[in-house]
Amino acid sequence: MPEGRQKWTADKLPENYPQCSRRELNDAIKDLSAELVTKSIRDLKDFDNKGWKERVVAFIQIGSSELQHRNSNYALIATLIGLFISLIAIYISVASLKSSSRWEERQIQVLEKQASTQERILETIKDKVQAE
Repeated sequence: MPEGRQKWTADKLPENYPQCSRRELNDAIKDLSAELVTKSIRDLKDFDNKGWKERVVAFIQIGSSELQHRNSNYALIATLIGLFISLIAIYISVASLKSSSRWEERQIQVLEKQASTQERILETIKDKVQAE
């Protein structure tokens, strides 16, 4: 156990357990599990620990359930952020596609105009050559 860390027992849990900090919750679950194993083995013969054991197991289950709930909240937040980023990427892709299509249309118009101009120049040259 790291120096300065509070050791938790079934009789002394963090304030607002299981709504305490993540670190306190993890530490409490570890300590309660260790306490359950140690006392169960040590006092197996002469300790009527049935009620105590049920209480400790309930505390461990409640703490573990709270950790799972918090982790699922983080997963949900991460999923929503991923969805938001994906929507932004789709928007940018569509905008880029539209912009590219408009640019292509303008280029086609410019090329058609140039082709028309070249045809008129060729016609003019042909007319001058035939006139001579």
